[in-house]
Amino acid sequence: METGYYHSDLLRHALIADTGKVPATLSQMSDREMQFLRLICDPEEFTYDKIGMMMGVTKRTVDGYRETLGNKFDIRSKTGLVLFAIKHGLVKL
Repeated sequence: METGYYHSDLLRHALIADTGKVPATLSQMSDREMQFLRLICDPEEFTYDKIGMMMGVTKRTVDGYRETLGNKFDIRSKTGLVLFAIKHGLVKL
């Protein structure tokens, strides 16, 4: 709470829970997918339009990255992608 972020006990436990092995498809992420994932996790909370501008691609391409990652890891929301990235150490809080 002191930093402006508050996580309930349920979320905190989910974030620090032992996840076992990282999914095999994690190693199959492209550099651009990883870049997209890091940008959606940024504290600035960039819009998909802004992420597209930063990556030099259209919003439709950004939507493609989101959809591809969602399908690879069976994740259906931006929040789910952020939690996934944190849980697997792909981004730091």
